[in-house]
Amino acid sequence: MWDLLNQTIEICKKENVSKLNVFNMGDFSDGILRVSQLFKLRYGVIEGTVLYANFIANWLNKLSEYVVVDFQMVNGNHTELRMLGQPKSAFKNENTGIVVYDIIKNQLKNNPNFNISKNPTGLIFANLCGFNVLGIHGEVKNMEKAIKDFSKTYNTNIDILIAGHLHHSKCETVGINSEVINVPSIIGVDDFSMSLNKTSNAGATFLILEEGKGKVQEYNIKLN
Repeated sequence: MWDLLNQTIEICKKENVSKLNVFNMGDFSDGILRVSQLFKLRYGVIEGTVLYANFIANWLNKLSEYVVVDFQMVNGNHTELRMLGQPKSAFKNENTGIVVYDIIKNQLKNNPNFNISKNPTGLIFANLCGFNVLGIHGEVKNMEKAIKDFSKTYNTNIDILIAGHLHHSKCETVGINSEVINVPSIIGVDDFSMSLNKTSNAGATFLILEEGKGKVQEYNIKLN
């Protein structure tokens, strides 16, 4: 994460970026979906959530020393509480991401260079340089179909759809100045991905948009 901070600051300086939209695509912790995962964790789910929230609040505060930060986040499936042995989405609104959001909001509430937003949909949305950008966790089978479906659902044209979940980078043009983008994961490779023979670099994605052009530059940040 400190490597990510340093590389992000360098890109901001290089591209003369003064305001940065930071999107957290979910799944900041593990150990809720499968009992076997709990045995590999250094901290319990609750303690780990609080530790992460405090860490990321400090990380965002450091970033805001260099640029104005607009922060949004979505909740992932790995942080959804599946209580009483119930299946996925039985308690959709019970997610440890709610705790993280509130801790970040409270810790940085007096920071003039930081703004945190929450949309009623639970998704990320921003109009950047005249283009509508939607951020989702990414549990969809087809991103090209998803960008059209979301546009119809919310009666708003979506120009760029960004998703996490898959833990690897992928970008596809789906129209004029319109793209669907999967971003990588900070964790990179873990035991589960190795068991599936699916690996990718730990990393993040930095996008630069311009008015009338949409995405004009993409930095694929690789992390140590």
